[in-house]
Amino acid sequence: MVNWLLRLGLSGHLSRNLIFAHEFAHFQTAPVLFAYMLGIFFLAYTKGGTGMGEIIFLFVSVQAVWEMLSEGLVVLEDSAAYRKSYNGITKLPRVLFWAGGGMLTTAGWAVVLCG
Repeated sequence: MVNWLLRLGLSGHLSRNLIFAHEFAHFQTAPVLFAYMLGIFFLAYTKGGTGMGEIIFLFVSVQAVWEMLSEGLVVLEDSAAYRKSYNGITKLPRVLFWAGGGMLTTAGWAVVLCG
């Protein structure tokens, strides 16, 4: 779903290259994600009273973080080529991705800190 949204409007070759880079970035960012996941679930555990719905929502939030980490790594590895790939393509899908991911991440932290 994420790759479909992010790659809207790209040619087949560019889309495949960026999809591959994004998926490979999941492996590269896994150690950071596991540390993040350990931290957020530890905080939820120490808070106490975390229900099953909140735990499931935290998993969704963590998945959003992982998607943003992976795409962020793709952008950082070659930002000039990334920008060139999207030259002339609407920014709306990427704005939706980053805004949606940011909202899910923030909501996860709200569950832990305020919940």
